[in-house]
Amino acid sequence: MGVEAAETIFVDDFARNIEAANRLGMRGILFTSREQAMAEIEAALSGK
Repeated sequence: MGVEAAETIFVDDFARNIEAANRLGMRGILFTSREQAMAEIEAALSGK
């Protein structure tokens, strides 16, 4: 897609996949609920 790892958000419900994404430089979000994931995605997109 032509973006750097630091410009991506990775959402998954397995902690080990989030840890791997973080090690690669992505912003990993562990999915536990729709509301929680959306709040974290919105925060990430706003630079928080």
